[in-house]
Amino acid sequence: MFVVALTGGVAAGKSTVAEHFAKLGIVIIDTDELAKALVQPGTAMMDDVAEHFGDEFKKPDGSLNRPKVREHIFSHPEERTWLENLMHPYIRRNMKKEAEQAGSPYVIAQIPLLLETQPNDILDHVLVVDVPEKEQIRRVQKRDDISAKLAKQMLEAQASREDRLAIANDVIVNDGRPEDLSIRVLELHKKYLKMAEDYA
Repeated sequence: MFVVALTGGVAAGKSTVAEHFAKLGIVIIDTDELAKALVQPGTAMMDDVAEHFGDEFKKPDGSLNRPKVREHIFSHPEERTWLENLMHPYIRRNMKKEAEQAGSPYVIAQIPLLLETQPNDILDHVLVVDVPEKEQIRRVQKRDDISAKLAKQMLEAQASREDRLAIANDVIVNDGRPEDLSIRVLELHKKYLKMAEDYA
């Protein structure tokens, strides 16, 4: 199976791009969704996370308070490393399983922290969704209702824009009209169909 990693900075528009590919019949593997499934109430991993961070990071229903954890780990890099080391091996294993079972000509693996979680041996191609930093900060503030300072911390905790672009095989600059984005995705879809055919 030909697997395209879809990545980009926070609020760059990865989910929107993934939705466009999904409308074209392509299976999307969302690593954020895989991560959420791992920390559902009652799971062993949720117990490990609660034991490490404390019960104040749990919601009343026993689920993980993701906004609280996100704010904490972006302020404490060592805590973020601990959480990633716990979860990433399981996420990779489940991603590989989903890719093997996919029924589309190729697969899009949506991986926000691709550079931070390398290596990953099932990925064949990298598509980066790019957006100027000022626009990123504006979008993050609006999306999460947070301060510019925290939005900037979130950006700084991720790989730099330059580093992401350096590993890109393809780039979508997502700062234009919705119809432009749709056209660009269709162009790449045709390209990936051909690459998947050659890959097989």
